[in-house]
Amino acid sequence: MATGATEQGAARALAGRVALAFTGADRITTSTGCNSGSGAVRFEGDRLVSEDLAVTAIGCPADLAAQESFVLGLLAAGPTVAVTGDDLVLRTATAELRLLDRRVVDPDRPLERTRWIIDGTFDAAIASSASSSGPRGFLVIDAGRITGSTGCRTFEGPATVSAAQVSFGPLTLAGPACPQDEARTEQAVLAVLGGTATTSITARSLRLTQPDGRGISFSAD
Repeated sequence: MATGATEQGAARALAGRVALAFTGADRITTSTGCNSGSGAVRFEGDRLVSEDLAVTAIGCPADLAAQESFVLGLLAAGPTVAVTGDDLVLRTATAELRLLDRRVVDPDRPLERTRWIIDGTFDAAIASSASSSGPRGFLVIDAGRITGSTGCRTFEGPATVSAAQVSFGPLTLAGPACPQDEARTEQAVLAVLGGTATTSITARSLRLTQPDGRGISFSAD
């Protein structure tokens, strides 16, 4: 994540979150504060060469549009790359962008003892996702137990964490039956909170995914 920039030797304010991610030996993704991009990259000595980045086309406010032009222009110019510890600097003859490892700026939250708020459910089999409506559910995993709410009824039960998986035992539900819309959301949530789910945490975001592709997305409280 970007922590500072200069242009023509003068400090350049950052109007929004700027981030780069190397997703493989030859791929990069970008976030300019408005649009995002991705494409192939290669290193020529200490120079980063990117060609034909595919960038989304959301209309940006003037300050973010100028920032986007700055970031994409710097990448297109083949900047030199210097890495020192958790810091990365991209530099051309006229511009510089300083970044700090995202894991330092915004570390991954622990699975256990974090209150995870349900953002929505998804199903890879039908290539769709949906945000939960009505009251937002949550869960907490701690000391081999899971407690939480579907957004309608509370639940609790055993939960065993192992590496990047969590295995759920039978859940006990409490509360009156849910209205129709909330009942559908509850069914989708409970379908994931059974058996063994894979966990994926990036910063404040958690995804629990069953082998059949059904899952829940969360944000740390």
